[in-house]
Amino acid sequence: MLFCRIKIRVGFYRQKFINVKIYPPKGLHVRQRYLTMIEPFTDKTYPDETHLYLGREDKEKADEIVAKIKKDQNILIGFAPGSVRETKKWPASYWTELFILLKDKGYDIVFLGSSSERELCASIIHNAGLEAWNAAGELNLLESAALIHKLDLLACNDSAPLHMGNAVNTPVFAFFGPTVKAFGCYPYREHDKVLERDLPCRPCGKHGHDRCPLRHFKCMMEQYPHEIAALIFERFSNET
Repeated sequence: MLFCRIKIRVGFYRQKFINVKIYPPKGLHVRQRYLTMIEPFTDKTYPDETHLYLGREDKEKADEIVAKIKKDQNILIGFAPGSVRETKKWPASYWTELFILLKDKGYDIVFLGSSSERELCASIIHNAGLEAWNAAGELNLLESAALIHKLDLLACNDSAPLHMGNAVNTPVFAFFGPTVKAFGCYPYREHDKVLERDLPCRPCGKHGHDRCPLRHFKCMMEQYPHEIAALIFERFSNET
């Protein structure tokens, strides 16, 4: 903006070369924080819902997968166990245990993620000794969003699928370890849950780390599968 000789340069107060500074209130969700950027231009208010716009082919791809894996009126839950940073991942062994607990109740499970997370998903399925569709690496972003839209619930880490779930109005249960809601990037809809432990060492980093700085990883290790399963069962107790 400076090099283009733009005279009115709007941005958050910490940005350089800004001459119209925005001071968003603390504690805002990131979507609301971004909307404060238009305040210098209008006194109107705008909806703060997030959206993804799915095409016909995206929806058809998702329908094909659901038709193959969802039995009768079973509850369909998506698992997205991956993340770019290791400390943002709920342990793979816990995903395996949760998978077994949910399958025992008759829930159908589909795994989602990028191509780099396909092996992780496959190992969880293999260790459980059960069947599930591994869609990791099979779908592009909008196809993944279309599949998430078909779910009854998405269980994931603090990563991209969380925000995709919010954008297609699918309930999200998200594991938060090194990160916290105060950073502003949490699931925000009515039936969402942030799964976390209150520990003095949290947060330890806005984007997580490759390993726990204190070596104990309690923020994730102390979120036990049977507890998470109980929350999911409670969520659907009036529907089963």
